[in-house]
Amino acid sequence: MTPRLTPDAQQAYKEVLETFPAILHPDKTARIDWLVGLQMAQKGVAEGDREMVITAARFISRPSSKARYDKMMGIGETRETVKTGYQTLEGYYRRPREVKRWPPVVAKTTKPASEMKILAFCASDRKEGNSDMLVSEAARGATDAGAALLDKIYLPDLNIKHCQNFYMQRDIVGVWEIDPDMAFNYCDYSCGFKGLKEKGTCTLDDDMPEVYEKIKAADAIIFGFPIINGWEGEVVTGFQERWQRYTGCVITDRAGEGRRAMVIGTWGTGDIQAYDNIVEVVINRLNTFKYNVVEAISACGFAGLLSGLDGDGKGIIKRYPEEMKKAYLAGRNLVTGEFGS
Repeated sequence: MTPRLTPDAQQAYKEVLETFPAILHPDKTARIDWLVGLQMAQKGVAEGDREMVITAARFISRPSSKARYDKMMGIGETRETVKTGYQTLEGYYRRPREVKRWPPVVAKTTKPASEMKILAFCASDRKEGNSDMLVSEAARGATDAGAALLDKIYLPDLNIKHCQNFYMQRDIVGVWEIDPDMAFNYCDYSCGFKGLKEKGTCTLDDDMPEVYEKIKAADAIIFGFPIINGWEGEVVTGFQERWQRYTGCVITDRAGEGRRAMVIGTWGTGDIQAYDNIVEVVINRLNTFKYNVVEAISACGFAGLLSGLDGDGKGIIKRYPEEMKKAYLAGRNLVTGEFGS
């Protein structure tokens, strides 16, 4: 049912819908109407106002839309304020940088920190950039707690090829159960595959087998990456897809089972929640590998004249020790199961 709206609310509704592609309008309209109706019922009013429409729009939009709705409400940073970080070095250095430690999972580890091994991944091309520094700080927290750092792997340096297996494993196994003699090539790059209990061997010549041995040896992993242009990038997606396909085709005991993980996402905009949905994507992928993601870190504010670096070409986050401390404490919890403060 379409709620009755004030003239200001009708105008806001129009502005909101214009931000979405036309093909999404029916779905977005239904959701906004429902949420506005709930607010009207809660407040006991007969008409929905502008604030209700904008509040509803926030709920159905990506977190990165926050700045747009703040502007509609007359709050948040002005365009002129944001521009200062692009116009002078003084304005750039004055811009705020923030690290957010997501509410951690405080759960006992399966072994003491002194017996744990961690593996760190950084998906950034910029060594000693903000993503890299936060990964290093988290690893330092873990090693200070007694864990051993197996390796720190820069994903852009790896030779990771694209899997070309187009057939779902469970489907081909089902076909063979119906007709064992069916001549059906499962995968050009998998040799000796006979079923879910007897996997084959991947013949793609890349770094995945070596990396996977390190993944298997680690009790916990740290996975850090920059979010650029609103997504996690092909380095992250390519590696995680290869990981998933590799374990599906040739591994019987998945390395993530019972292990712990931490995710770190960084971006340029000053909104600390702008790309939480992308961080969630990476968390969910690790969850499919059976990892228990107990810590997540978001860091923002790295846009501007030097694109998040300082005058020495290093990540500017190092100038914010109190923000860096959050990654350090998260790294400790990763291997101790203790929140810390």
